[in-house]
Amino acid sequence: MIGRRQIPSIDGGLGRNQTDMLFLNDGVYGNFLLCLTENPPIPRVFSRGRYSVARDRQAIHNDPLRKYSIWGPTCDSVDCINKSCELPGEVRIGDWLYYENMGGTVVSLCQSGCMLTGFLSLHERDLYTL
Repeated sequence: MIGRRQIPSIDGGLGRNQTDMLFLNDGVYGNFLLCLTENPPIPRVFSRGRYSVARDRQAIHNDPLRKYSIWGPTCDSVDCINKSCELPGEVRIGDWLYYENMGGTVVSLCQSGCMLTGFLSLHERDLYTL
């Protein structure tokens, strides 16, 4: 995650009704292109600080759920990946999220459909499997 914005809750405080905005280094003009036409994929926390799902699943997933909206890097109102989702604990800048079942089809759509945005040249196209 590359950015976060805290949004005050309706009652004016930073309470349990708050929904924070998280910003990723990719968005609907990249690998999340299908979010414009299909239900968005469900995010999961992969690593938080020194903990990762691979080594410390309980350290991440035992935290209480918090509401978030997840956005791409463009500051464009269309670049919304998840309007509302819940993730365990407080997600901070530098934490990693992952989305299951994202793969070759999404990358090929992005390469053929998003060449005009200029974002393709900003990202390495390394694929990692979990």
